[in-house]
Amino acid sequence: MVSPTRVALAVMGVSVLTVGVVLHRRGSEAAGFGLFAVGFLLSGGWAGIGMVRAQQGLSDVPPETYLSAGATAVAMALYFGIQSHRTMFGRE
Repeated sequence: MVSPTRVALAVMGVSVLTVGVVLHRRGSEAAGFGLFAVGFLLSGGWAGIGMVRAQQGLSDVPPETYLSAGATAVAMALYFGIQSHRTMFGRE
């Protein structure tokens, strides 16, 4: 069964990342990087819920796969959050 929370996180994450790409492309780098960070945090939440569901036996995908995806998403969120801060406050 599909988790409505995971679907909502996936849709929000893709939407936020898409808006971030558009803003970054149009020259609003700090806002784009900030939205990338938020989008990847949403992806990390998606992976976290997937991991819990896999541990409960509700998924065919091993929990370690979701753990790896979640850790990568959180690392990307941290990276883009730092980039947004540096771009916004002029620290190169």
